[in-house]
Amino acid sequence: MSTVFIQPNILYNYYTDTNFSHLCFSSVVEITTVQTQKVVRDIVFLVDGSTYIGSSDFPHVRDFMINVVNLLDVRPDRVQIGLLQFAEVPKIEFYLNSYGTRQDVVNRITQLRPTGGSLLNTGAAMQYALTNMFQTSTGSRRRQGVQQVLVLITGGPAQDQIRTVADKLALAGVLTFTVSSGQADEAVLRTVAFVPDLAYHEGRFSNLPALADQIICWLCFRKVSKIYFLLSVSDLL
Repeated sequence: MSTVFIQPNILYNYYTDTNFSHLCFSSVVEITTVQTQKVVRDIVFLVDGSTYIGSSDFPHVRDFMINVVNLLDVRPDRVQIGLLQFAEVPKIEFYLNSYGTRQDVVNRITQLRPTGGSLLNTGAAMQYALTNMFQTSTGSRRRQGVQQVLVLITGGPAQDQIRTVADKLALAGVLTFTVSSGQADEAVLRTVAFVPDLAYHEGRFSNLPALADQIICWLCFRKVSKIYFLLSVSDLL
């Protein structure tokens, strides 16, 4: 990370990695220069394919994912991408180990079409992702200590239980982001994200592609922590 002071009171942190460059902004008290470690992540997109988004707005969802992928160094030893679509039932589009280059992932996302349907079983889809996508056999490097990431993209309210599943993902070490618009319940999704700051909501689907620039700093460089307090029954009495 090279740090340069450009305007008063604003620090531009310019992160560089192979095939990657990006600007992040933060308040400063001093200027520092450090070297960034390589970005290694397993990222699964969980995409709402229901009529809550629909065919007219689905291209904005595709563009958001493509913009994120284009900011990453996609290859087997760096960033891997998987994709799962859902409405009433989940549908695996491709696993973490299905494609080994950025262009192959982008090409596949470009071909993605919504499954349709008005029933949105978001919680079941999140559980399905945990059980089937974050596994060694499908490309997950969790046992090697690689950060696991789930990016939930939705345009409607969940019609099943999602908070419990969100906690399971967190306890399994999966960092969950939510990206939403339309009729999605922003307040609920803030409880689904690993921490509320990782929940992004836009009033219009057309604004989603620009979120890639915001999400990428959290996705790759900022550390996020969450503390769980495990209480016994006697603690509650």
